[in-house]
Amino acid sequence: MERNFEQVCGHRRIDTGGPAKKKAFELPGAEAAYLPDRPIVVTHYALDLALDFPKKRLEGKAVLTLHAQRAAERLLLDAVEMEIKSVTESGRALAFTQGEGTVTIALGRSLAKGETASVEIAYATTPRRGLYFTGPDHKFPKKPVQAWTQGQDEDARAWFPCIDRPRDRATLDIRATVPAPMEALANGVLVESHEDKKAGTRTFHWRMPKAVPPYLVTLVAGEFARLEDRWEDVPLGFLVSKGREEEARRSFAPTKDMVAFFSEWTGVRYAWPRYDQVCVEDFIFGGMENTSQTTLTTRTLHDKKAHEDFQSDMLVAHELAHQWFGDLVTCRDWCHGWLNEGFATYAEALWKERSEGKDDYLYYALQTREEYLEEFDGRYARPIVQRTYHAPVDIFDRHLYEKGGSVLHYLRYWLGEDDLRASIKHYLEKHREQPVETIDLQRAIFEATGRDVDRFFDEHVHGRGHAALKLGFDWDDERKLAKVTVEQTQDPDTARSVFHLELDLAFVAAGKRTVQRISLLERKQAFHFPLPAKPDWVALDPGGWAVATLDQNELAEGMLVLALEKDEDPITRVRAARALAKKATPKAVEALRRALCEDRFWGVSAEAAEALGKVKTEGARKALEDGLGRQSHAKVRRAIVRALGDFVHDEAAASACLTVLEGDKTWLVEAEAAKSLGRTRVARALPALEKVLESRESWNDVIRTHAIEGLAATRDPKALALARTYSAYGRDMGTRGACARALGALADSGGEATRRDAIEALSELVRDEELRVRIAAVAGLEAVGDARCLGPLDATAGRDKDDRVRRLARETAARVREATDGGAKVSRLREDLDQARDEARKFRDRLEKLEAIVETRLPKAGPLDTLPGR
Repeated sequence: MERNFEQVCGHRRIDTGGPAKKKAFELPGAEAAYLPDRPIVVTHYALDLALDFPKKRLEGKAVLTLHAQRAAERLLLDAVEMEIKSVTESGRALAFTQGEGTVTIALGRSLAKGETASVEIAYATTPRRGLYFTGPDHKFPKKPVQAWTQGQDEDARAWFPCIDRPRDRATLDIRATVPAPMEALANGVLVESHEDKKAGTRTFHWRMPKAVPPYLVTLVAGEFARLEDRWEDVPLGFLVSKGREEEARRSFAPTKDMVAFFSEWTGVRYAWPRYDQVCVEDFIFGGMENTSQTTLTTRTLHDKKAHEDFQSDMLVAHELAHQWFGDLVTCRDWCHGWLNEGFATYAEALWKERSEGKDDYLYYALQTREEYLEEFDGRYARPIVQRTYHAPVDIFDRHLYEKGGSVLHYLRYWLGEDDLRASIKHYLEKHREQPVETIDLQRAIFEATGRDVDRFFDEHVHGRGHAALKLGFDWDDERKLAKVTVEQTQDPDTARSVFHLELDLAFVAAGKRTVQRISLLERKQAFHFPLPAKPDWVALDPGGWAVATLDQNELAEGMLVLALEKDEDPITRVRAARALAKKATPKAVEALRRALCEDRFWGVSAEAAEALGKVKTEGARKALEDGLGRQSHAKVRRAIVRALGDFVHDEAAASACLTVLEGDKTWLVEAEAAKSLGRTRVARALPALEKVLESRESWNDVIRTHAIEGLAATRDPKALALARTYSAYGRDMGTRGACARALGALADSGGEATRRDAIEALSELVRDEELRVRIAAVAGLEAVGDARCLGPLDATAGRDKDDRVRRLARETAARVREATDGGAKVSRLREDLDQARDEARKFRDRLEKLEAIVETRLPKAGPLDTLPGR
């Protein structure tokens, strides 16, 4: 299941803030989840289904082949909101009782251990989850008529009766009858299809001969255009609504190469009879890795202008990698879900390395780790393997995905490339088509390599948090001895006090690079190295392999400048750029300007732009303008424009944003300019953005979405009415979500009437039909931070049909309760902070000018104590 829907929408996740102090992951009422006993196994599901689109209803017959693992008289199945009409065995009626989300069938006899049987269940449902019907309405008259399923985590039970656990695998026959000229698509291979012209229907029979878990069972119905490709003897299909074929070619072109790459990297050939990717309307995730047939959001389809700065590769790679990690081997229980999602997340980085090179791989891995760190810093800390939750989807977070992927990145360094790949091959082959737990991966590594990784897994997977490293350097010129200190500064309340880490330490002197591997075993350690000369710079953990943060602010500015300009490793250069932002001197600004304009890797240039935005001096702004005129790389230009938004009340920065907004070669750079224009808070921002809302059409409505975010950043009370207007149903989903967040941000921009309007609007949006709008509305209510928000939040936590929304509402309500009556104080603190930052920027500008004047009057050489005035 795809990890970051906002990236699929074409823009990054919006920071909705977070608690001042991390909260516990476990919310009140959560309990440890354990799998129930399983006296009977379902080995085969034969489903005969008829879809009624006008009624959004499913009529079904399910024949279940059973195998008794021990003597049993009853069969307990998961079945949510189903009308069970009858249950029979060989024509004999069986008694059954329905509970909350279950049906218990009395078999009428005792099945002996090892005995098989077959029961037939006739049922009907008008599902609220699991199976979704989409089609046109008064606001979207051209929306295609479709139906599609989504089983993860435990929603297969909402459209067919089953034992809905990831450990339970069964083979499949699915017959689906749909209105002609639709087609129905499911797992496996198409056995037959036929049309009943009198009834106006078509029936499709699909068979999956290999056992799969219920959450990976899929059914999609609609009218699609099909594009075809092939890898060896495996047919590849790309299915989209008619008229979007060119976008499909652009979005899915690398699939063939990806199948070859993952088969090669894992050492295990693609296992399924085909691989289709089907784009459907209103999909509630970015993608879902159903075995042999992935479902994807239509929002990943994109035009040529978007392709300059947005590709579907990471989404496609993530879901395809699941065909090995999740489908071929499946987590036994959701608490081990990182074995699915962590691997698929790491696979994105692996594909980045194969397609774009090592620098892109390392930078992508760094960004992945920082997405986890954002959740750790602003939300909670938890072990990756987590058993206590309200619903399994609670743990489908950045710990499961991004931290899981980061652990695998570090494991590659820890084991080495060859041992890691040997371990993965052994793991997949040993547990092929079986459920797995984390210990199975640990044992596979030991069996393949002889390396015992129990401590590694205890610290990084079963324990909370990560190491926070602080680097210090000293040089003894007389003894030609380098002293490096590394201190672990992590808070013992959220992480263990000492992590046992292996890292590289690099010294560069006179162009020669020396690398030492060190082991961190204590809270603070000092390392001494005899060197022929003082290093020009030093780098800890080049490549950024460790699941850790690194503070190198104590390094001398000169070292950082040289590292930024000359180090061969992109992550060392990135870290130097970030550290120089905190120095904020003219020398630092000039080094950042050169990196922005001249670095050989786009990621370092983008980081230099971000660093200049944090400096906020006039010199920094001019450096950004210089880069904007010289940089053609779309992602760097976007970073520059984003950084210009940091210059509050700066007319020159606003002018630069307006120029970009009037026309750039990519949608996303223009969109970022709209947002940054609002962030500058100049007087002309509001009317300019209002005009954008009225007239600018774009892919996925990305320019309007960012314009709304820009309006929120202006903090102008007039913007609230615009946000409310554009939040109405009928607008793009992404734009409506941005409006919900904007309403929360703007609640304090005026008086009580403004706050009341924001709460009223958000209370409506939190009940919206569109999932992403409800999620954004929860974030908006938190931003308001008013006790009056607790009513809609508590109601959402209790009633929403999506467990993700319920979890967010619970978390948010707890934070609002804690911060009740603190909203006004926070607003005043923000205003004071903005004023202080503005004054600091002006002071730095004056200081730069004074330093420049002094420098022109100083002699070019000579000891300091002979300078004039000393």
